[in-house]
Amino acid sequence: MHNDLITHDKKLQSDFAHLRSASLSSGFDAAAEHGGLEDENGHLEKQAYNSAHKALEDGLNKMNAAKDGKAFEVGLKQARDAVGKLAKMTGAAAKENGELKGAANDFAGLSGSLKETSRAFAKMRTFKNVTPQESFDGVYERDTFVKSTGLQPEIVTHTFAENINHQWADLDDKTRTKIEDDWKTNNPNDAQDGNLFTPLSYNAFELTDSNGVTTDYNNYGKKNYLLMDGGGAFTNLYLSFNSDGCCDIDHAVVQKEAQGAGLNKAAMQSILDMRADQPPQKKLKEVTLSANVSVGGYAWAKVGFKPANTNSCRDMLGTISKTLKDVLNNKTLTSQMNDGQALALQEYKNEVDRALKDLTQNGSKNDQLFKKYAPLVTSAAQLKQPVAPKAAEEYLRDIGGRETDKYTRMNFDNFTVGKLCMMGTAWGGALDLTQDADRQALKKYAQK
Repeated sequence: MHNDLITHDKKLQSDFAHLRSASLSSGFDAAAEHGGLEDENGHLEKQAYNSAHKALEDGLNKMNAAKDGKAFEVGLKQARDAVGKLAKMTGAAAKENGELKGAANDFAGLSGSLKETSRAFAKMRTFKNVTPQESFDGVYERDTFVKSTGLQPEIVTHTFAENINHQWADLDDKTRTKIEDDWKTNNPNDAQDGNLFTPLSYNAFELTDSNGVTTDYNNYGKKNYLLMDGGGAFTNLYLSFNSDGCCDIDHAVVQKEAQGAGLNKAAMQSILDMRADQPPQKKLKEVTLSANVSVGGYAWAKVGFKPANTNSCRDMLGTISKTLKDVLNNKTLTSQMNDGQALALQEYKNEVDRALKDLTQNGSKNDQLFKKYAPLVTSAAQLKQPVAPKAAEEYLRDIGGRETDKYTRMNFDNFTVGKLCMMGTAWGGALDLTQDADRQALKKYAQK
């Protein structure tokens, strides 16, 4: 079956056959057991459920009957989209009606099984008769990438695109429609030209040659560089890898209308999936990124990212120290704090100041000293002391050195000192994936 996917790699053949069989078996079982599911409490919308259930059965039948890879892919995508909706619907309803937990668990499990089948399918397709000319658009050395990372670049880009695009597809219709309508309103010229949201593409990427030369129009000149483009909610994703086991998310752009829709989480899940594919001796050791663009400095610190180098750590400690000083000296900002909260904030500032002094004096002599104090930057985002909304808004708009033009539509209710310290900052962040705590932090964020 699927003659257009035949590969000489016996393990790939075996993995695909096993996952295909298992997902079809569990899929037909779940569809049969939970057909016509009723919820007497009314938390499950019957028409929407039945429509998604029918789509799941249809997708599974297409997968089972497929005679070639293209037909199989059509059925697989339909089944994945449908089961994602079923898992979300039954999961939400099960919170109110415990009798639906069985269905919710079955659909969630099937969603995972179909995802693994999709990844195995991608590998079968990729490894059939891939040549660099078919896979890349520019000047590159594909073998260099494979030897350096233990990864097939086609699989990397496929993994990111699949996770991000499925996260987008799994949003409920109301949320997705609102995002698209807001985008059209805010980008009337693009909308008029027909430049509507399209999926993130994993066909448009380039890899630099051994001299660091790339045909990418940005001409970054980095080795082992992958570029992904799309016109959708997740617009651009550029990744670079080095031989030390670091993946740098050099550029990741989510349309502002789609922020909060879980697309960055899908990208981070792709990091974990990608790492799982690597051989032990090539396991990804570190993920780095630029934490910036309005909320990024705060959001990535909340995830657990820490400053990646001495300069980044020292600069952020300085920013945090100044912000805390401004807060503690401004009675309007601290008007919603009690004495205990203000005292704890002063003690935290004292700790930051000691770290800043040590790093300023000794950081140039010891390039690893910053790692001792980097967690202080991450923990600043966790500061829960409340600040007065109007005062916080004025402070962020008046302060220098931050991206103050991005705060016009921000909700300042329930604003905290942590947000005040980190919003609008720009710094280089890193997660050490050799450390269990950092791996778990990334996993917790991706699967939240």
